[in-house]
Amino acid sequence: MSRVLWAEKYAPRRVSEVVENRKAAERVVEFILNWHPEQRPKALLLWGPAGVGKTASVYAAANELGYDLIEVNASDKRSLEDIQRTVGAASSLSSIVKGGRRVILVDEVDGISGSEDRGGIGGLVEILKKTVYPVILVANDAWDPKLAPIRNYCELVRYNRIRSNVIANHLAKICERERVEADPLALKKIAENARGDLRAAINDLQAVAEGKKAITVEDLNVLSLRDQERGAFDTLKAIFYGKSAQGMVIAVSSSDVDYELLMQWMCENAWQHMSHPKELANAYDALSRADMFLGRIKRRQHWGLLSYAFTLMSAGVSLSRETSKGGAPKYQFPSWVKSMSAAKARRKTLEDIAGKIGEKCHISSREALLSYLPYVKVIIEANPEEGARLAKWLGIDPEVVEELVSKEVAERVRKAMVS
Repeated sequence: MSRVLWAEKYAPRRVSEVVENRKAAERVVEFILNWHPEQRPKALLLWGPAGVGKTASVYAAANELGYDLIEVNASDKRSLEDIQRTVGAASSLSSIVKGGRRVILVDEVDGISGSEDRGGIGGLVEILKKTVYPVILVANDAWDPKLAPIRNYCELVRYNRIRSNVIANHLAKICERERVEADPLALKKIAENARGDLRAAINDLQAVAEGKKAITVEDLNVLSLRDQERGAFDTLKAIFYGKSAQGMVIAVSSSDVDYELLMQWMCENAWQHMSHPKELANAYDALSRADMFLGRIKRRQHWGLLSYAFTLMSAGVSLSRETSKGGAPKYQFPSWVKSMSAAKARRKTLEDIAGKIGEKCHISSREALLSYLPYVKVIIEANPEEGARLAKWLGIDPEVVEELVSKEVAERVRKAMVS
């Protein structure tokens, strides 16, 4: 199965392929075609929830019209200097391709944190006044107060959440093109779980379908991780952007995320909000003390101490930040948990292989794991063709062989098994 992300593979290439928000996408085309330097408003501001086609519409329109597309992510380029160097240069320099036709896309413009990012918003306004090319901005919330200066120079175009039945139909078309048989009920559940986010639905479909020729409702268990991530993101934002210590504590105590897993999220991401070593040291000191309370709770079953742990891992961490600006960090899933999950999955795979060896050789799975599996690995590495025959005899799938040997050797085994 292809390693290419399906969300990119099946992204619209023409405006007519945009799902659901077709009129909004057609307005993008009209704006680009009719734009001139003296017009008012000077730019479009596309806004709406994530995954509904805002950025994809601009790409599709530029591709269809034959325009040179320059994209800048505003959450990465936030200061006045960054904005002038990227967006400013693109909006004034001549285009040397496609007959001088250019459109500028500024994505995640609400990632600029107003005055905290040293004039980024003001710099963008000055660029909109002087641009000689059409500019299209993208945001989740056009009515964020910090975007008020920008709104004065923009026409707002709203994108709505995509209906779940429309998402399910789109997923079915992708399955047909990928030759994956899909239970309609499974597609319906994926669509409903995405909550109007088509990109998330396609990513979920690919995660479920990876390595399979058919998917059922039972295969949807892997989607629980994305729900945990969404809950963790919301909780971390409530902690680091909260206005009061009480509100931060409530965010932790009311979170759907297990508090021990949330602790790992805090450890992984606290540094993104703090640029000074002293602040970071205080934050991790608060987390270490919270961990001590959690340890005492486990050993002594003194659950009354939980409020102390919640206070330290929320307000204790967030209020360690004294002068650092928050910015717009991209939270990362805890690497320790991810590595442990990967190790656990690999152990499970090796145990399954050992079980098949045990059945064929009439030995216990433990003996197969310790005494036989190393020799199977050596045989496959030394002679992939012979290893393919051995894997077939044992009933080991080609995809599983990759857990034993390198990808190159596993690919040779796979080819030998299917030939």
